[in-house]
Amino acid sequence: MKMILTLLALSSSIILAGCEKAPETVENAPTGNAVVGIVPPRGAPRTSYCQLNGNELVLTFFNSGQIPAQGTVNVTVDFGVSNASLPMPVIQPGTSVDMNFSIPNGCFSPDCSFNIKWSNQPPVSGRCIG
Repeated sequence: MKMILTLLALSSSIILAGCEKAPETVENAPTGNAVVGIVPPRGAPRTSYCQLNGNELVLTFFNSGQIPAQGTVNVTVDFGVSNASLPMPVIQPGTSVDMNFSIPNGCFSPDCSFNIKWSNQPPVSGRCIG
């Protein structure tokens, strides 16, 4: 009989110990989507996307979603004479990043047309006037 009471007491103390300390909580993973789009240069027509920095094409991407864009996709610019590809960096919600692509020799003849492709988005066309 004494052994049974001891076991019951041991069981009670385990249950009480579990009740006294609340389990640790794990933060919920963020929910929502990362919505990344390309932004035309200020004042430029929506189809221009021509922002130059020396001999580089500067593309601005904006995340209008609720969660970070994880940077797991490549951005490819097809200049016609050659392609350039870079990994997209992580983009926090509500922020933008600039990506610089070297413009190949021979692209400006007289203008430089290009197509931009990232993720599962359809290609976006752009042109810089030479």
